[in-house]
Amino acid sequence: MGPIVALLLCTGCGMQSGILLFHSGLLKSPNVQAEFKLTDGPVLVLVDDFEEMLESPEARNLLGQLLSQELVDKGAVKKIVRPEVVDDLRRKEREFDKRGCREVGRLAKADQVVWMRVRDYYAGEEAADRGEAAKITVAVKVINALEEKDKSKVRLWPASYDGSQVSVELTVGEVGRAGTREAIAKALCTKLAGRVAKLFYDHPMEDFSSQ
Repeated sequence: MGPIVALLLCTGCGMQSGILLFHSGLLKSPNVQAEFKLTDGPVLVLVDDFEEMLESPEARNLLGQLLSQELVDKGAVKKIVRPEVVDDLRRKEREFDKRGCREVGRLAKADQVVWMRVRDYYAGEEAADRGEAAKITVAVKVINALEEKDKSKVRLWPASYDGSQVSVELTVGEVGRAGTREAIAKALCTKLAGRVAKLFYDHPMEDFSSQ
């Protein structure tokens, strides 16, 4: 009798047997399909914080840098517009903040823009004292920077006008270990970049044992 058959006979055929097989290494975690596959052409990551919820432009820039790198590392993009290009445009382009993300993408010579708009943000050293976790929420859209005539073709993903809402939090313990506002912001942005990047590439299902 083979080891897999024996294990199934011992544990039954329900969810618990699947969990046991998963942890034994005999069963691979199922894959989660990407919600959208990005173009092979240049992709720009753009972060907007119109309500100025982030504590500094550095945090906004860090989030853009982290997501750009994560998309490259995971093979979700073949070409990425360097974050420095956006920084340069912010300095040189008059009324940059009034330009739409499609127009910014065109100026940056991108085919598509992964646009994140900050919707909610909290991060402070006193969070642990108040029993609160640090949190960031963004709305994510993919914009066609090449489309100039048909507005209905500018937003490529998702179907919802409001975008795909993505939130991550830090536990009170994680906030306490981070200590400073800068470290908390970096931890939040790192976690969020990883979560948003997974929208754009196939990846193993997480927390299989809790499903």
